[in-house]
Amino acid sequence: MPETTRRQEPRRLALVLGALGAALACAPEPTAVGFSAETVELEARGEWSQAPTVVVEDLPLDAEAVGAWGTNGVAPTAVKGEAGAPDRVLIPRPGRPLSLTLPRGTDERYNTVEITVSTEGFLRFSVADGGSREAIYRSEYMERQAPLAPEVVEFALPSAGTSEALTVLFNAMTHGTEIHSIRLSMRPEVATVPSPFEPPRMVQIGDRSRPSVGLLPGVSLVGVAVPRQGSRFLVHAASLSGGAEVRLSLRDGSDVTEVSRTVGGLGWTQLEVEAAPSAVGDECELRVEASGEGAVVVSALLHRGLPRWEERPSTVLLVTSDTHRADHVGFTGGDRGALTPALNALAARGTVFEDAISATSITNPSHASIFTGLPVRDTGVVGNVELLSERAVTLAETFQDAGYRTVAAVSARHLTPWRSGLGQGFEVFDSPSEGMTRGGKATVEAVRELLAGAEADEDVFVWLHLFDVHAPYQPREGITERYYSGDPFSEALTRMDPRAVAKWNRKVRDAEYIMALYKGEVTYLDGLLGELLEEEPRLDQGLLAFTSDHGEALGEIGLYWNHKGLYPSTLRVPLLLVGPGVPAGRTVRTPVENRALASTLHKLALGAEENPFQGRSLMDGEVLDGDLEEPRYVLGANALSAGAFADRWYLLLHLKKKGWGNPPGLPAHSVELYDLDQDPDALVDVSDEHPEALRRLRAGLVRWLVSADPSESLAGGAPTGSAVLEDVAALGYATEQASALDGRMIDPDCECPRCAPFR
Repeated sequence: MPETTRRQEPRRLALVLGALGAALACAPEPTAVGFSAETVELEARGEWSQAPTVVVEDLPLDAEAVGAWGTNGVAPTAVKGEAGAPDRVLIPRPGRPLSLTLPRGTDERYNTVEITVSTEGFLRFSVADGGSREAIYRSEYMERQAPLAPEVVEFALPSAGTSEALTVLFNAMTHGTEIHSIRLSMRPEVATVPSPFEPPRMVQIGDRSRPSVGLLPGVSLVGVAVPRQGSRFLVHAASLSGGAEVRLSLRDGSDVTEVSRTVGGLGWTQLEVEAAPSAVGDECELRVEASGEGAVVVSALLHRGLPRWEERPSTVLLVTSDTHRADHVGFTGGDRGALTPALNALAARGTVFEDAISATSITNPSHASIFTGLPVRDTGVVGNVELLSERAVTLAETFQDAGYRTVAAVSARHLTPWRSGLGQGFEVFDSPSEGMTRGGKATVEAVRELLAGAEADEDVFVWLHLFDVHAPYQPREGITERYYSGDPFSEALTRMDPRAVAKWNRKVRDAEYIMALYKGEVTYLDGLLGELLEEEPRLDQGLLAFTSDHGEALGEIGLYWNHKGLYPSTLRVPLLLVGPGVPAGRTVRTPVENRALASTLHKLALGAEENPFQGRSLMDGEVLDGDLEEPRYVLGANALSAGAFADRWYLLLHLKKKGWGNPPGLPAHSVELYDLDQDPDALVDVSDEHPEALRRLRAGLVRWLVSADPSESLAGGAPTGSAVLEDVAALGYATEQASALDGRMIDPDCECPRCAPFR
């Protein structure tokens, strides 16, 4: 394989975004000395080899290839190209994955599979090396919101293949997927890790992602640090192929303190050196080096043992419970009957916001708003396949800048840093490496492990995301029975509304059972959270916020067990705060948005006069005293709809025709109006009865929509790049086409029949 080497000039690396210096400059004098953390800037030195990717073999799909498919009873179809000859294969929507076994014509090794595909909807690839149809390597799910031109997607294999045949399995969950070709390539290992001469990237090993760079023998990371009494320096490292050694050293003149570890690809290995007393106050050289075979990845180098102060909470915990309705927690006073003793106990010690909404009804965009304090209109992140740009200032970054350790544990794979952009500011990010989601028990355990890596005197910011309340709801032994008795599968039951049939279990004949499952999941999650707070006193005694990214439709206007519509049922969320600076036992009825948590947590914990997040803090007097009444604007999934809460009204404006996130399929620019005082679940459209309110609210919403500046969008595009580079442990991924804001969401001068009455 040909190889070229280029000399790189030293380039300074900030291995974690942000620095502590600015925070220390304006911070109060420390009243106690404990542990905090600061990143140490290092620069890369040496030579970085660049070897090209070599195409090993093209495996085209033609008419003959169709016969090689294992069809599970649903045969694909050869499709003719422009020349009239078959050049691709159309996959109908299968009930089970289809498999294709193709003979290989070469014995060369390969470690990357590239597939040219066009699809609308969802698709996943799997690979079995050989004639077996048992998948051993799986890609991520692809997601498309509209038909696209053919696109090359790739995913990496953890070991190079050499078999005489290749079996690829396609799990297309929607119609219209076309496979054009399959290519096998040999990607050099150096191409699978971020270059140390470029900014660090989030790299996932197992379930843990860390901002990292790659290293090879002959390349080192070097920096200068001035140790204090008790200073320690640490990095985490991993190898992609095993057999590599990483060394961390601290040099003070002729005295050297060092530690070395043999690292593998099964997890991160920590290396830590403590400064000798003689080195305190001196400029010391810090160096990270690798030896042995293959590339390694090295995380941020942290300096521990910095002064901290007691005026701020030592622990800040943000909990987001996915798909959690506001009326399914006991502390809101709703009558749905979900039992939440742990959350109720928290609420009694803190402040509850009874009328809180999320910025949207879809997971990633909502979390982007929570972490930036911005509406979806301004982040530009409108779908689950759009990254939040690094230009954004996030809550985690501000805590990291202030010297907090920052850790995250999430339960959904689409929230991983390389799929969401939400890794910014986190020292370590734990997320599922197997499957799209994981249960809350595993995620709570991950939080315990992450906290174990922090010293008792270190300040820590924690984000915990739980997915249990999201469909498909599962029965919980000893819990579901509290909400339902009887046989939900009995044929004696009258068939329920066809729209209420659960896709994950079509044998259920009683919608009340499914509602009981939802309540059971809420109670199960409450128990997990209660156990965590009991076992981790630092969390229970710190500053804590609990909310949801969005709600869930449980039958309102014919929507069941999903959050596709932009309605009060999918937007109202629980919201409570407890801890230092938060009034105890208080209920606030002022209409608020949970994206205000960014401003609120920053101000409560850090007390900085300059708040980087827009909007009022939830602790603002006007909010607490109920003197605030402002319109609250929301934007739906993929910008298909927008809404406005104002006084007693909720206005819904459909921006585009039917699509995911706009299930009724009403024409573009049509409107709905609901009187929430009389109709809190938004069941009856009263737009014809209240034309003046409709006109006023629509005008305000349109002004809000068109006032967005597309050039200021913080949308960072869809995930791209080498599979391992983006997600080492996931064994690669299929790139995703993002749904993005394309110019104005609505023309204020539109003359269509639905806009004409408002001109």
